[in-house]
This record gives sequence, structure tokens and C-alpha cells, in this order.
Amino acid sequence: MNKFDLFLKQSGFKDPKLLEAQLNNVVVDPKEKKWSFFISFKETPDAKSLETFTSQLQLYFTIPNQVHKVAYKLHYELQTWQNDAVSYFQWVLQTLSEERGSLSVFKNFEVVYADGFVVFVDDHSNHLNRYLPLFEEAFERYGFHTTIRLEVTKTLPNVIEEIKLDEQKAIEKLKDSTPKEKVEPKKALKNFKKVYKADKISPITDIPKTNLDLDTYQNTQGVPAFSVEGSVLKTEVRQLKNISLLQMTIADQDDAIIVKQFLNKPEDITTAESYKEHDIVRVSGRASFDTFAKDVVLIANVIEFLEKTSKKERKDTAKEKRIEFHLHTKMSNMDGITDVSEYVDQAIKWGHKAIAFTDHDGLYAYPDIAKATKGKPIKPIYGVELNYIDETAFKMAMGDQDIDLKTATYVVFDLETTGLSSQRDKIIEISAVKVQNHQVTEQFSTFVNPEQKLSYFTTSLTTITDEDLVGAPKIDEALPKFLEFIKGAILVAHNASFDIGHIYANMARLSIPEEEFPVIDTLNIARYYYRNELKRYNLKAVAKLFKVKLETHHRAVDDALATANIFILMLADFYKRGIQKHSDINKDIELANAWQCGFTTHLNLLVQTQVGYKNLFKIVSDTLTDHFFEGPRLLKSVLEKHREGILVGSGCSHGEVFEMALNRSDEDLRRAVSFYDYIEVQPPVSYRHLREDLGADADFIIESLIKKIIRIAKEMNKLIIATGDVHYLNETGAIYRDIYIRTKLVGGGTHDLARYETAPLQYLMSTDEMLEAFKFLGNELAYEIVVTNTNKLNNKIDSIQAFPKSLYSLRDNAFNDKLGIASIKEEIYRLVYNKAHELYGEKIHPMVEKRIERELKNIIENEFGPIYYISYLLTKNSNEAGYLVGSRGSVGSSLVATLMGITEVNPLKPHYRCPNGDFTVFKMSEEDIAQFGLTDLEKSFQVHLENVASGYDLSNQNCPHCGHVLHKDGHDIPFETFLGFNGDKVPDIDLNFSGEYQSKAHEYVRELLGESHTFRAGTIQTVAERNAFGYVKGYLEDKQITGIRNAQVERLAKNIEGVKRSSGQHPGGIVVVPSEKEIFDVTPIQYPADDIQAGWKTTHFDYHSFEDNLLKLDILGHDDPTMIRFLMDYVKANPTEFPFKEAYEIPVDDPKVYALFNNTSCIGLDPKDIQSEVASFGIPELGTNFVRQMLTDTKPTNFAGMVKISGLSHGTDVWLKNAQDLILNKKEEFQGITFDQIIGCRDDIMVDLINFGMDPLKSFEIMEFVRKGKPSKDKEKWKVYEELMGRNGVPKWYIWSCSQIKYMFPKAHATAYVLMAMRIAWFKVYKPILFYSAYFSKRADQFDYETMVLGPNAIRNRIKEIEGLFNTTAKDESVLTVLQIALEMTLRGMKFLKVDIFKSEAVEFKIEDNHLRMPFVSVDGLGTQVAYDIVENRNQKPFTTREDVKGRTKINKTVFEKMEAYGAFDDLNEENDVIEQGLFAL
Repeated sequence: MNKFDLFLKQSGFKDPKLLEAQLNNVVVDPKEKKWSFFISFKETPDAKSLETFTSQLQLYFTIPNQVHKVAYKLHYELQTWQNDAVSYFQWVLQTLSEERGSLSVFKNFEVVYADGFVVFVDDHSNHLNRYLPLFEEAFERYGFHTTIRLEVTKTLPNVIEEIKLDEQKAIEKLKDSTPKEKVEPKKALKNFKKVYKADKISPITDIPKTNLDLDTYQNTQGVPAFSVEGSVLKTEVRQLKNISLLQMTIADQDDAIIVKQFLNKPEDITTAESYKEHDIVRVSGRASFDTFAKDVVLIANVIEFLEKTSKKERKDTAKEKRIEFHLHTKMSNMDGITDVSEYVDQAIKWGHKAIAFTDHDGLYAYPDIAKATKGKPIKPIYGVELNYIDETAFKMAMGDQDIDLKTATYVVFDLETTGLSSQRDKIIEISAVKVQNHQVTEQFSTFVNPEQKLSYFTTSLTTITDEDLVGAPKIDEALPKFLEFIKGAILVAHNASFDIGHIYANMARLSIPEEEFPVIDTLNIARYYYRNELKRYNLKAVAKLFKVKLETHHRAVDDALATANIFILMLADFYKRGIQKHSDINKDIELANAWQCGFTTHLNLLVQTQVGYKNLFKIVSDTLTDHFFEGPRLLKSVLEKHREGILVGSGCSHGEVFEMALNRSDEDLRRAVSFYDYIEVQPPVSYRHLREDLGADADFIIESLIKKIIRIAKEMNKLIIATGDVHYLNETGAIYRDIYIRTKLVGGGTHDLARYETAPLQYLMSTDEMLEAFKFLGNELAYEIVVTNTNKLNNKIDSIQAFPKSLYSLRDNAFNDKLGIASIKEEIYRLVYNKAHELYGEKIHPMVEKRIERELKNIIENEFGPIYYISYLLTKNSNEAGYLVGSRGSVGSSLVATLMGITEVNPLKPHYRCPNGDFTVFKMSEEDIAQFGLTDLEKSFQVHLENVASGYDLSNQNCPHCGHVLHKDGHDIPFETFLGFNGDKVPDIDLNFSGEYQSKAHEYVRELLGESHTFRAGTIQTVAERNAFGYVKGYLEDKQITGIRNAQVERLAKNIEGVKRSSGQHPGGIVVVPSEKEIFDVTPIQYPADDIQAGWKTTHFDYHSFEDNLLKLDILGHDDPTMIRFLMDYVKANPTEFPFKEAYEIPVDDPKVYALFNNTSCIGLDPKDIQSEVASFGIPELGTNFVRQMLTDTKPTNFAGMVKISGLSHGTDVWLKNAQDLILNKKEEFQGITFDQIIGCRDDIMVDLINFGMDPLKSFEIMEFVRKGKPSKDKEKWKVYEELMGRNGVPKWYIWSCSQIKYMFPKAHATAYVLMAMRIAWFKVYKPILFYSAYFSKRADQFDYETMVLGPNAIRNRIKEIEGLFNTTAKDESVLTVLQIALEMTLRGMKFLKVDIFKSEAVEFKIEDNHLRMPFVSVDGLGTQVAYDIVENRNQKPFTTREDVKGRTKINKTVFEKMEAYGAFDDLNEENDVIEQGLFAL
């Protein structure tokens, strides 16, 4: 396939005419680096398709430094463009206007086509003739042969005069339209180079949405000038080459649009930057199709700031306010829309005393609730809405009687009704079959005249029509006949409670004497006994399981017969279980299983007391762990056990109370109401979805149901409150929830409301709005349930402390029993000082002594000792198992952590130390000398110390006392970056264990502290921008809504971002709980992503919400320790080949190793060979394209330089648009800044500012402010810091650099990474084949076998092929990285040997004569398990033939054929000639 055909294939053109394009010729101009394409089409594509084609062509074939310009000339075998010539003209005009803005004037004139284009102009526009050749050339380029001429029309107004007139009118109009409200100090942005008039403020939706709509508007209505008002969704000022551009997205209630304005003056830029999200603006300008945004945008002439009060706000004018007790936040899984803070702010504005939060199935919002209400004049009420089941109520039989099942007569029956309610709906068909001796012996079937018209839904479900019921008996005639038919029989039905409920209700209405029938329910039998075999339990699914024929489902006669045949088979299973009598059926139910079988209803729980708060944690944890089945379930027994301090409410339309009111008898309703502490009713609009089921009288029925619930609750002295079942703040939020209702749930399934066309309306109502909603009850009753009772309920509820005020650390003697450590504190002191003396001698240097004392004081006083000690135990265990442990984060800032062996990073200043403890000397500042003193001997060493930033970069020196070579150490990292300036920040100790050892480290923590005191740190996964965009697109398709501009899609997506969609776990975080505490003192627990098979339970809350209450260990997996273990295994097997025995002895100061990051000659290659100026391929963190370019720009030569590179590469806006511009002198105002001067890591800022003479506390504050990216977010505070830094002599370039930073990497983390990297890099220089073996065996995860074994030329060609792809996948990128390293290896004279059934390993690239043998896993399609299986079988017994390999391994046919082609079986015969069994076996 040639490159052009590949272009057509990869571009994904939808227009078939484009796919038929043929490339006739390509002319290459090497001097101008220009390619000219001559392309022909069979038919003429439309203008939009051609626009797509030409832009994609240019994008695809433009190659940096090779092809600068792509030109084209098009030809069409069949010319049909004249049929839509004007649209082609508008397209060409738009293209030319982008190249030459002056041509935009043609957009003001009418154009027609008549054997050529005619442009009608005014008599002052004849000068435009000079531009016509440009149009003709463009049309020629696109393959259209045509002419263009101007025709003067006297009736046209003068364009120049019209522009001036429009400008004057616009100015006058803007003066008149200035808001009368007080204007905030934000200036209007004006650009009057061109003025476009708008007579009125239009809704955004009036602006054309597509390029075609815009062209139509221009041709029919003239200049598309509009004035709109809206709220700013996002805003950005971009610096272009010669001008700045303001781009903002604004939205009104119904639509959104991108607004653009070019900024010429500095004051305009300042004004533009002052606009923020949620500002209200008025924009006047011209609509234009933007090819970059691929949307119609508004090019603004004027942008004005309007006061926020111009946006209509709802008020709560009631004297006494209501309180909302049923509300869902974004933490209601894929359901709630609004943030906690928005609800709280609104409630406070309205003057509400309290607000309750009752998210579905979780308490995830509690940390946000505590934060949002802290110090505010409102009481948070903590609650939850759960799926409740009374497991004791689950029955497979009703009306238990001692009837022998084998001799019993059964009547299996089914009803068809007009609806689900036994109180309102009517029976329209009764069908039954009698079963005796396991045979159907008799049938009964009759239609029943309901004396009303059937609904469309009933007819479509049952196929019964009004005509079928003409002449049918009424219920008073049909029911007695049926009762006669069932005499003396056990009744059987599928979902029997429904059918028997209708029978009992009609008996009562007809005054037939009450009688309790023995009943068996096949639905509940299926749910109990066959739940492991069924996913659904409807009659169709159960019939399929039992292989019973079901002819016409939802017709009573067919359903009854099918149910009878199913029941006969179920009876046989009853007998096997020893069930002989009807009264035995329910006795066989075990409550331990029953909870999985019944139907759940919703209820609400509210925390009443502090005891109830902890009990709620236990309840929710139980639903998410021990009783999770098809979602979390609250069992009645669990609720009763933990009910103290909790109020139980009846919930929403899915609650038991509403269900009983809707479909069951008053007696059933009373029984339900009796269980609850308070009863909820919602306004009628909350039930509006039910209109579809309730028919023409729906509104009356809904109001009647509400009245019935209130009446019966009052009779039973229950407190009744009006709640909103709130899911969004304002009524306009309904569309956002509707998007989620139409979105499939994570893990499968749909929303409960997905079947309804109209969703309930459930926004937060003011007191006025809620009273209005319930006015049908009468003013007095409405006020009682809306205001009086909600306040009564609030008065019953205590204020709750959401989180403890202290850290729950482990006790000092926590390891006394397990490890015999009586005191953690004393053990830490012992470990720290023993190591300090070992490193720094009997008399520890005062600088070390002071640092230890300061750190230990903070660690011990703040009870951080246990987390240090556990980290010490974990690191020690890993080291003893042969795996180094790398530190992450800022733990390397702690000298105590270094001395305990938790980290290898030494945070002290660069220093020499004698291995025999005879001498220590530090790099010292004047302040250090004044504090600690400096001997003459120490002074003599300062010449070596003064110019280094890392101890590893010191020159080699000998001890002046014993002559031993001094050890070099120290990286100058302040302790404050770890535990804060006051040393009281809870430590977050992150450790990188080998991925091969990580799970063992996790289990070791559990072994030390116990399963009930160790939990994985939970995470909450919310809907991200990409998901939200997809949900909106899916919603629009589902609703068949078209013509939506991209800005509106983005606006809709933005409003549904951040909603909880799932949960997860931190990759290595483990939270530890003291033995005297319970996890429920701080957080509930659950399984990650509701995976009940997971080995660990997680915290329900995200760890950061309670990091001041419980300690966390970060036990992470990483490739570096694994790779070093691999390398060291070889070292220990071949000790004579290496100058070290242990990993920590690998030199990290070797100039030849640092040369890898400066040039390629150190590995004997030219930069052109590997397309790189440096040889860092394969070195952890330092081999990516991004970092290699950074290395090329900076050429670091020492350890400190590499640490700076690591910091720069892991930060955001620290290198790009910042340090890179400084050292390459791209900032005119800042010249001569060196690599050594720039900021690399967050710690540099504190150290640098102190060195500049600033106060240490202020230096720390500024470091924290900058490293979190706050200069761009809190500009006012940054100005204060800028002034402070300026007064202290901090260079302007340094201040500017700080202002650009969005995120910074800790120096301790960077140091730890570089330390591991330099150890691995040593092998690349001195033992390259081992390095490559380690890399491909332990780090690479994608291979290109066929290319790799063919050598450097094939590898180089494949690299170019991947780099030339238009769209690369993650796999492509991974393969590219592997091939780059493979190319380097092969160019250094090493080869990849073919896979061999006898010699290859499963996953390891085995070294053979300075080459690498490809492992089985490198064969595409051969997985890891199969690879290990091959080796295992080979070790058990050598393979003898190819047939033997096929028979004893899991290699599939395709892979086997590949391996045959690769020569993997060359030494094996096809079949075995040797007899292995029988008399003649050898």
C-alpha cells in the first residue's frame, strides 16, 4: 500500500467520493521543501468534503524539517460543482479570507452563478476587480474552471458609508444599553475596526449553528450581527505571533457559543485577563465560521461586564423557612448533579437553619459537607438513602398449612390487569389450570369486563383489546366462578403477591367473606433456589431454564399453563430437599440467603446523635461488603442492631410507603408506616414520571396518594414532612440529570427512570415554592408539613462532629506482642543514633546532631513515630529479600528516615565523612559557621565543597586522620518540605517496592496489625471531561437532537463533570488503625469498585479527607527495584566481573556514565545512527523524547544536574514556557541565565530565597504557594509575594519563573529517581548486554519480533514507518520505544537471536555469547501464561517432536505456524519415530 492510499485509509473520510481519489503525480521541490500533488476524482465532492480533504492532505504530508509546504491541483472526471456553485464560492472566499483578511469585504455582496460568477457591488467598489484573479487561481487549484466578474448595482448602499453609519449607531446603541446597575470596575473591550449592528439582545440559539446555516443567513438576511448576554464558562488570553487573542465561551439558559476578540493594546489584555468564570457579559459582534474551532463563533466588537445581579436569582421570602431533608449531591452515583457547596450556599442565602444530605448508597460527600459548612450559619444533617430489605418477610409460600404436597390439588393461575394497583386497577382476564398427581387436569379462563377503556400500554402489553372484552362477564360474576374453581386447592402463581393481592382486594370490594388461601410463589422459589443459574427471574427466563414452552407471554392462559409446567418440575426438586408439606416450604428458607432473594425498597437514614453517626458508618459498610448483592442492601436485622441514634424515613417514590399507597390496601400502608420514625411526601412534580402509567387521571391520583399517606400517617401519630428528593439545585438542572438517566451505568444496567419519557422534576425548592407545590392540601396542612414539621425534625437532631480532632496513631507498645518492641519511641531513638554513630563517628557533627534532635522532636511529639517504624520494617524486609526500595515524595527530606534506612536520600548539605568515623566536614554558609564553628582542617575542605549542589559530585578525597577514601553524600533538602514548617504535617511516606515484592509488603502490614486494622486507601472515580462529552453525545443521539453547536455540547458536558461513577483504590496506599480504635471512628469501608472478590477492603472516604486522623503507608510497585534485582542477580552469579558486591556500592559519580546524557560517542555511536544527541535510551525517567530534548538543551554533567532534569521533567510549566526559554535566551528581558541557576524542584525555591536573604518562614510560604501553581490562580496574593521578593533582591527573572509554574516535583523524589537511574546506567556503559537483557526482560511490554531479529536496518525502517503514522496508538508508542532501544543495541554489535523451543525462556531475554535470545512472550499472540507453560512442560520432559509440542502446550494454531516460520522448531521432527509405549518402547 503506497503512502497516498494509506492516507485515504487512515483519514476516515465518510464521503465515498473522497475515497475514490487517485494520485496522478507528485512534484517535489527540494529547495523550497515543497510537494505538489496532482489528484483526480471521479465525481466532484461537495465543498465541505473538499475542505476536509485538502486540510487533511496538508496535515498528513507536512513533515517537520522535510516538507514545509503541501500544494495541490485537483481534477474531476465528472464536473457537477456548478449545481451548487455559490456554496463553493463561499468556501473559496472563506479560505482566501483566512490568508488575506481584506478579501472578507466580498462577504458583504451578493453572488450568483451564470456560466461564471457575478458579484454585485456598489459603485464605490470597482477597485475590488484587482482581487478577482486570486479567486480564479484558487478555483483553478481546486479543479474548477470558471470566470468571475463584478457588476455594479446603483441601488446598493456605499459600503464605506454603511460601515461608518453602523459604527456610529453601534456606539450610540451601546451607550443606551449600558446597564443601569452599578458597574463593576471592569472595562469594556472595544474593537471598532469593523462594526456590525444588532438591533436587540438575542438569545444565543438565534445565531446560526453551522457553516451552511451561516451562509444561508448571510444570503437571506445580510450581515450576521448579534448582541447576546451570557455567563462566562471559560476564558483564555492567548499570545499569538504579533497579537493577543481573547477566547471565551459564554452561555445563556439554552445555548453556548465561543467568543473571540483580538487585543491590540496592553490595557485590553489586562481587561481581558480580568474576566472570570461566572461573570455575566454582553457581547456584540459578527458570527463567523471558525475553521480551527470547527464551529460558528462570535467575533466581538464589544464585550461588556454586567453585574451578577442581572442574572435572575430565586428568593425565599417566607418568614419561617423550611428545611430540606432529602437531597442528592454529585456523590450519588451517576445521578446527582450539584456540588455540596452550591447547595450550602443557596440554603444560607435563603436563611435555612439546616440542610440534610442523603446520597444514594454512600456517604462519599461527607468530607465535602463538613468542609462546606465549617464556620457557616447552617447545620449539616448527615444522612443516606439505601436499598432496604426485610429478609424475614421473604416467603416462597403464604397461608402456611399442613397440606401434603404429593396428594394436594393445585390451581396455577395468572391475571391480566389494567395496572399494578390492587386498589385502583381492574382485572381483565383470569386463567388457571388445575394440577393433580403432577398432571394438568382442568382449565379455567375468562375475560373480565373492567367497565372502562383499556390504555394503549395495557393493550400493547397483553394484546387484549376493548373488543375482546365486549360481552365478557364483570368481576362480580367472574370472580365467584373462579373462587369455586379453586376450592380446596393450593394456589400457585408467578409473583403470587401481585395476583393474590388483586383477588383479595376484589373479594373485599364484593363483600365476599374473607378467606386466607394457601399460596406458593414460583417467582420467589426461582429467586431462592435457582439464583445462581438465573440472571433474571421473569416467567420467560424461568421457563427457558426449565425448558418449558411459553407461547404468548403476558396472556393469562399461556402464562398459567407455562407456570404450571414449571411448578411441576419445581415440585420434584422440593421432594429431593425433603419438603413434604406446604408448611415446610418457608421452613427451608435460611435468613443467611434470604436477603439476596427479595425485592428492595428505598428508605432514608438520618444521623440524630454522635453515636448514630458511627452506627451509620457501620450500616453503610455492611451494605457495601457483607450484604452487597446486585448493589448494596440494608437488612432489617442490621438496621435494628445499629439503629441507636438514627432516624428512619420513608424515602421517595421507590420507598415502601409510597409503593403501598400506590398499589396496595390501606392496611398494608398502615403496616408500612408503622416502621418509620418520620414519613416523607414529595411535591406532585416529583412523581410526574408516573403519569405514563396512571393515565388521564394521573395528576388527581398522585395528589390523592399524597393525601392518603398524610391521612394514615396522622392517624398513627407519625411526623410527616415535605421533601424534594432533590437531585439538582435549580429547575434548569433537569436536563443534566436527564443525560445521566439516559446513560448506561458503570458495570451495566440502566437508571431506574430510563423507561420513562419524562423524568421527575427534583430541584431544591424555597419555602415559597414548596408551599405553592402543596397548596392542593390547603394552606394550613401545607404549612404544617413544609415548615412546622421540618423544623420539628431538625430540633430532634444534634450537631455532629464529622471527623475526630486528633490523629489516631498507634500506641507506643503496639509491637510489643508481635515483635517484642516495648516502646516504638525508644526503638526509633536506638536505630537513629546507632546509624548516626556508624556514619558520623562517636562524636556526631553538631549540624547532624541538631537536625536529628529537631526531627525527632517533631516526629515523636506529633505521634508520627509508628509510621516511621512500620516503614523501617517494610524496607528492612524488602532489602533482606534482595530488593532495594526507592523512596518517593518528600520522605527523603527527613534525615531520621535516612538513618532508619527508609530512604537512601541524605538530606543534609553536601559533605565528606570518613567510613571509620574519624572525620566529617560539611559545606557551610556564613550562618552555619557562626552557629557550628569551623576548624582550620574543615576550612581547608571548603574549596572542594563550595561549588557543588550534591555530595555525589564532590571530588575524591582521603581522610586527613586515617587516610581512608572519604564517603561523599548530602543533597541539601530542607526538612520543612516533608512535615511542614512547624513539623506537624501528617507524613505521607511513599516507598517504591519492586512490583514482584509489593504484594508481600502489603501482606506484611496486614500481618503486623491485623485485617480489621489495615485497609487500602480508597479513591472516588468521577466523570471526567472525556466521559462527560461522550455521555452528552449519546444523550443527543438518543433524543435525536441535532444542530447543537460544539460550545453547547461542551457546556452540557462541563455541567455533568465530577459526578461519582465508581470507586477504586490507591495503587499502594494502606491506612492503619490503632488496636484500641475502629475504622468506623473515622470512615466507613467497602470493596474497591464494589468488587466483592477483592482481597482488600478500602476506606469509603478518599484518604486526603481524613489524613489528619489516620496514618497511611504508600507501598507502591515500581520497575526500578525489579530491574536492579535482575542486574544484581547476575552480579552475584559472576562476582569477578564487577567492582562491587551490593547494589548500593554501584558508583554514581562515574564521568563515563554521565557522558550518556551529553553525547553518544560514549557508546561508540554517531547521533545520526540513533536519531538522538544523547544516549539515555532505556534509562528510567531519562530516555523519553521529551527528556532527551531537555538533556540536549542542557547537557548536565553531574548528579545535581540530573536531579534538576528530573525535577524539570516531572513539573508542569517548569521547563516548557519557563526554564527552557531562560537558558536558551528566548526571553529578551532575561538574558544569560544558566542551567545551574534555574529552578528545578520545589525545595530549590525555599533554599534559594533563604540564600537571597529572605525570612525562612516566608520562603517556605512562597515555595508552597508556587509549587501548587497558585500564582496564576490567586493573582492578588502573588502580587504581594512579588513585591516582597523584589524588596529582598530576588532577581526579576526568578520571580517571573515562579509565576509560570503550575506544579513542582520534590527534590527528594527526584534524587531518589536519579539514584536508581544512575545505578542502572552504569551497566549500560560497562555491561551493555546485561543492561539490554534487563530492560527487555523487566521493563518492555510490547515487542516486534520479526523486525527485531532482522537487525538494525529493518528496525530503523520500522521506526520510520511508525513515526510516519497519522494517528499512533498507545501500542505503537510502546513498540516505538522498544525499537529505539533495540536499534541502539544492534548498532553496538549485539543481536537478537530467534526464538528456540529448547533455548528460549518464557519472558527473559537470555544472554548467549553477547547476544540476546528472544523469549516466547516476544512472539505476537503468545501470552505470558502460555510462555510459562511451555517452559514448565519442557523442564518436566524435553520435547521430542513438533506434534509433542502441540500436544503438551497451549500454543494455538496461528502462533504455532508463526513459530514454525520463525524456525523455532528447526531441531524437531514432525512426528516421533521412537516407540515410547508398549513392548518395544525404548
